Amino acid sequence: MDRVFQRWEAPEAFADGWIHAVTIAIPGSSIQSAPPPLKPPKKGTVNFFELDPGSHQARFDVLIKNAGAPELQVENIHAQVGRLELPGGGCVWVFATELTAVDHRAEAGIENLRNLARGHMIERLGLEGFQEYDKPVGAGWGFSNDNGRPTIIDLGDLKAGQPT
Repeated sequence: MDRVFQRWEAPEAFADGWIHAVTIAIPGSSIQSAPPPLKPPKKGTVNFFELDPGSHQARFDVLIKNAGAPELQVENIHAQVGRLELPGGGCVWVFATELTAVDHRAEAGIENLRNLARGHMIERLGLEGFQEYDKPVGAGWGFSNDNGRPTIIDLGDLKAGQPT
């Protein structure tokens, strides 16, 4: 029996030897202003990115380079989060970008996804089981219309904004 929920299929290359593997979107309303202390990693470091006031989303894009692919110049990003050289000569590159919503439709869509995730958890756990969680969190995912890459949206605290 195959227990795999979803298999990842590499999107089309956007440049010679480069694929845009996944996008992780974090709406400003999902970002904690004072997150609890993190346990330091065994190797490497943890980077923190603060959004400028008025920014409504942080987006992290993961690019994968095949061995022998030409270098790539990336513009209009906030920061390079990290670059991991692969043993076969390729690399994995992660970038952070801030996006500002031009209207309130994006946040309304996020709140709709939160409501759906909250309802799903309540359906599975019952209202009392859901209420036992101090800060239940969720994520939504799908595929980009431009190249089919997976897109994951951090929905944050599913209790926030819920009617009392």
